[in-house]
Amino acid sequence: MERIKRTFKKLTIKKSFALLILLFLLLDIFLCLATAGLLQLLPGKYYALSSPLIVCLYSALCLVSAACLFYKCKLEEPVRLIKEAAARIGRQDLDFRLSYDSNDEMGELCRSVESMRLALEDNYHLLWSQAEEKKRINAAFAHDMRTPLTIIKGYLEFQELSAGSLSPKDLQKQAAVMKKHLARMENYIEAMNSLATPDGIRAIPSLIRPRKLEEDLFRTASMLCERLHKSFVPESQLPGSPLSADPEIISRVLDNILSNAAAHASCTVTLRLSLKQGALLAEVSDDGPGFSTAALEKGCDPFFTEARDNGHQGLGLYTSRLLCLAHHGSLTLANNPEGGARVAASFLLFQDPKAPQKAGD
Repeated sequence: MERIKRTFKKLTIKKSFALLILLFLLLDIFLCLATAGLLQLLPGKYYALSSPLIVCLYSALCLVSAACLFYKCKLEEPVRLIKEAAARIGRQDLDFRLSYDSNDEMGELCRSVESMRLALEDNYHLLWSQAEEKKRINAAFAHDMRTPLTIIKGYLEFQELSAGSLSPKDLQKQAAVMKKHLARMENYIEAMNSLATPDGIRAIPSLIRPRKLEEDLFRTASMLCERLHKSFVPESQLPGSPLSADPEIISRVLDNILSNAAAHASCTVTLRLSLKQGALLAEVSDDGPGFSTAALEKGCDPFFTEARDNGHQGLGLYTSRLLCLAHHGSLTLANNPEGGARVAASFLLFQDPKAPQKAGD
């Protein structure tokens, strides 16, 4: 019996309905014939009157029974599940799973609703993470803006209290300091505007020739190191077959990491390119002092920097991490056992081998 139920549950709605109609039609015919044999025992006039009524009654009963059984077996459970899912989604309660084990149209509909729920759940988590990230950025921005504002406010109050007693030279010095902090505030505002723009945050895959990618990245790294009088060591284990990725995101991330490595290296910067678990892995190492404990913990946070006097806004690694995430990868900071810093950026390769190739690739 259970086997029959499972087999019937896997039939399509059209086949199930046709099968039930056929079965109950045969039942209707059998009942009509059986009842007709019994009615022949009645007098002729009663038989003539009751025979059409019996046929209509049996046909109506069989039709209603087929419809009820069809709804009970094929529609009741998936309709109930979909209604419950719609109600929970309407309440923004996405912590459930819609499961209906059937290969018919209702099973496909339930799977479509489950796919919609998963998409809504992913979108909800994305919006939540974006909101949390925005709160962190705003908090960091407010924290870093507080210092120049306090300094400018202090100088203005000092000038107000010392009106007429300050020499032109002192006024010039204070004006220069305030100008410096105003420029710092302008840089922060520009940095915030750059974070607010969506440009470059979406990965657009194209077919990349590994040798061309190596050539571009190694040339950039060599120029950055040469400008700062550092040595560059290229290493690559990339295959010869084309890779589907976004070369612009990869270049932006590596330009940033290589600039930092060249600035902090004592003598040498190394760039290693390889493939690992379906992702392009780029590791940049230097022989400098390495990351501090605070940098290892917060180096990818917005506005974190230990070199503000050099004009750094603390957005380089943060932006690089965002770009890696946009490419479904990651950015990790570490120190080499032999000394020096190591930054590993991964970029998940896309599976579409027919991705449109960008100009210049």
